[in-house]
Amino acid sequence: MTAHPTPEAAPASPITFINVSHWDTREAWDAATADPAFENQAATARDDRTTPVTSSTGLYDVVVEFSAAAV
Repeated sequence: MTAHPTPEAAPASPITFINVSHWDTREAWDAATADPAFENQAATARDDRTTPVTSSTGLYDVVVEFSAAAV
């Protein structure tokens, strides 16, 4: 997982960081989120007053991919 900061060009955005995780299947996601250890880690992040986290969970289908051009 990687946290991606919002570009400086969008300072009014309510989203500061976006965490992108890649799951092989929907079933893999379901299994992970059903695991109590996964939920405990998520709850710890949400409840930590020194680094408040607001979560908006969602699963998305890739519709287009880009890669950097070879130089």
